[in-house]
Amino acid sequence: MSERPEYPQDYYEEEYPEQGEGYQDVYPDEDQGKASVYAQREKESDGPRLLDSWFIRLLLAVILILVIVGVIVGGAYFQASSSRDEPLDIKAFPGMLQSSYQKLEKGHDLQTWSGTVQLAELENHYRKQMDDCNRLFSEPEEGQESADQTIESQNYVRTTCLLDHSHDFFGITQYARLTIAPEFTPEGERTGMVNVTIERVWKE
Repeated sequence: MSERPEYPQDYYEEEYPEQGEGYQDVYPDEDQGKASVYAQREKESDGPRLLDSWFIRLLLAVILILVIVGVIVGGAYFQASSSRDEPLDIKAFPGMLQSSYQKLEKGHDLQTWSGTVQLAELENHYRKQMDDCNRLFSEPEEGQESADQTIESQNYVRTTCLLDHSHDFFGITQYARLTIAPEFTPEGERTGMVNVTIERVWKE
């Protein structure tokens, strides 16, 4: 049996210096070069960023404000438009009959109601539904003052009323115009018949 040759300890230390006690990095220059590259990249990453510019921040703030305003205005327009896409509902006076109906054009119609009713009661019924009503009179009777004129006066001609729900800001139209007019004989006497004309305009 052959004996295992013995080698001096220095053999391993000289052949593989990394395993010895006096080990040192054999590529110090390469490691330092890598470290400097990493440091340079860190400096570049710490440089000026997009949001650091006051102009960019101001621009983004303006865009955000415009978006918010656009959403609010769009919502308001939708609400205003959806609530005005049908004609206003004017309740007819009891006892009045609809004598005609015309669809003049898109979003525009005309109704006529007729009946033998008391003018004062009829006018009071529609005044409660409208924004404003005005009476029209012809020339005052002899000795009659304008302040004394009533709906029962012989020179009473008609009453006009208006209910307006239009939206001026968005330009959306919705209103109803009403006219109360008694019928007269050729001699100028009232027949007792009263006609109510309702013109309605809306967004359709």
